[in-house]
Amino acid sequence: MITKSKAFRRSIASSVILILFTIFSDQLFTTLWILIVPIGFIVTLYFLIAAVKNILFWANKRGEISFAWLPLLIQLLPVFVVCVKPSHNRSRANHRFTVDLGSYKPNGCPLKLYREAYCVFGMGALGSDVYSDYLTDSLNFRLYLGTYDEGYERINVTCKGDSVTVKKTSSESVDTYWSDPKTLESRTHSISALKKGRIFE
Repeated sequence: MITKSKAFRRSIASSVILILFTIFSDQLFTTLWILIVPIGFIVTLYFLIAAVKNILFWANKRGEISFAWLPLLIQLLPVFVVCVKPSHNRSRANHRFTVDLGSYKPNGCPLKLYREAYCVFGMGALGSDVYSDYLTDSLNFRLYLGTYDEGYERINVTCKGDSVTVKKTSSESVDTYWSDPKTLESRTHSISALKKGRIFE
């Protein structure tokens, strides 16, 4: 019986380990990445070895055992889960600061807007951190602005009437004494459209 086979138990074990690692690594990656990376390598290697063994099991036992393909199918399910899960860059587990754009940078916005910053990769003393920023009015929408390395990148938000312009710049390989940082991305949003669309990212 397939459910009593070693291959079935191996597929369950490797799938559960991969899913648990994915859940916990998303929560702890920001501060414990130096431990998460080698553990992730070990988990991935174990999962791949189990998958190869299950392929061989299916090839050798398909004529003897019914549903010999089941262990391999079980292993494909967590791969699907890992592929469709939201990017770690959108994690809001480590809030760092919230800025009132009106008081920080006076502008003509028709309502209060806030910029929320979350650390998604912390280098600590080893280097600069990576942040993800969101724009929100705290009630009607939360818009993902992007991710930037605090060492040489910036996300600037300017408001004029109903329009909000989001510009991501980089000073990497640029002498900012002589030149402006290069623009990596620039887009404009309508505040009324964001409120009407009830966008929460």
